[in-house]
Amino acid sequence: MASSGDDSFKSDQHHSSERKKRKDAGRVRWQGRDYYAIEWIGVQGVIRFDQLQRLLGRESPGQRDDSAILSPSATRNAITRWETKSLIDSEHIVPEEPLYYWLTPAGFQFAERHLPHYTPKELEMPYLLACNQVRLHLELLNRIDPQMFGDFQKCYWVSNRELQNNHPKQKIHQPSGEYWTETRGTLAVEVVITPPEETEQQMRDYVRGKLGEYSEVWYFALSELYPSLNETREKLSASGIDVSTIRLFNADAILLPPKRTKKKKG
Repeated sequence: MASSGDDSFKSDQHHSSERKKRKDAGRVRWQGRDYYAIEWIGVQGVIRFDQLQRLLGRESPGQRDDSAILSPSATRNAITRWETKSLIDSEHIVPEEPLYYWLTPAGFQFAERHLPHYTPKELEMPYLLACNQVRLHLELLNRIDPQMFGDFQKCYWVSNRELQNNHPKQKIHQPSGEYWTETRGTLAVEVVITPPEETEQQMRDYVRGKLGEYSEVWYFALSELYPSLNETREKLSASGIDVSTIRLFNADAILLPPKRTKKKKG
């Protein structure tokens, strides 16, 4: 009969465990990277599934590899948490590409960002995708080599959406983004994936400070567009204009992520 007491104790443990499970059931467990990723998506406008894997991979708790890519299943787990609270929408905007995700009004409230709701359009996706690629690239460089920009926790990106929202009445050109750094000042970042218009005047205005007080201007261009940008820069230099603050990057490897065919789950 001595065993009956042990059985009773085990039974109490079992019921206690059951009560704890019922108490926690259905509760969304938010992580710091949830808040960061949702805000990141909101200011950029949209993100593609493979980019989200990179973003969440580097922000994973205990992750020491800044270039880590989160697995598809773990990425979908995060997406499910957000969808449970109706924070994001998704759609196969571009045929034969993975899902794209963007914030709902509830998502902007969650991120505490006062930006207009954005509805993605297929024609805008190549440019926004490229802007995401450049931001991911700069943030990765910042983390891998602090000497490049300084402490990454003291550096931050300001998207074109934010710039447009902060200065709605300004008619001057706004860059694709700004990267505020600890050691190099504020960079104006230009993403060039289509033949640029009025590039010469734009570079002149940057050098003269008419488009903002930037320490440097970084152009990330597709290889087919790089020669024309370089020609413009050289032309300005030959005319006596100091173009040392304008940097050009032949950036196919950055701007064009590997094409991935869409899958049933995302």
